[in-house]
Amino acid sequence: MIRRPPRSTPKPSSAASDVYKEGITVDIGHLCLKQTGVPVHPTDKPAYAPYGNIPCFIERFAEKIVHVHIHAHFEKDKDHLPLGKGNLDFKPIIKSLKKIEYKGSLSFEIQGSKEEILESKERLKELLKEEG
Repeated sequence: MIRRPPRSTPKPSSAASDVYKEGITVDIGHLCLKQTGVPVHPTDKPAYAPYGNIPCFIERFAEKIVHVHIHAHFEKDKDHLPLGKGNLDFKPIIKSLKKIEYKGSLSFEIQGSKEEILESKERLKELLKEEG
């Protein structure tokens, strides 16, 4: 579970500090999963819920994001789907990545055929070309 750090974050230990400097990977599909299996503070809400939506989550952690996993999601543990197969609208997600001027890597995390992966690649290219 990802929790918002307090406004005045205490200085982490040296080992944690090294990890914190490295940044975080945002897994788009996994942010949609409900946190019912989490031992601490289980909830039936998706992981991004404390931040409003996925674009708000991205903007909140803009300076720490170093990698983004791209895959669609459908309710009830169906994730790692090709773009267009799930229930996520990727336009606002890509728009938020553009807004924060994200320059890190994007990688697909898809369980699908070669054709579905290539279709996802083309959809992502189209989204990246769009204005705004």
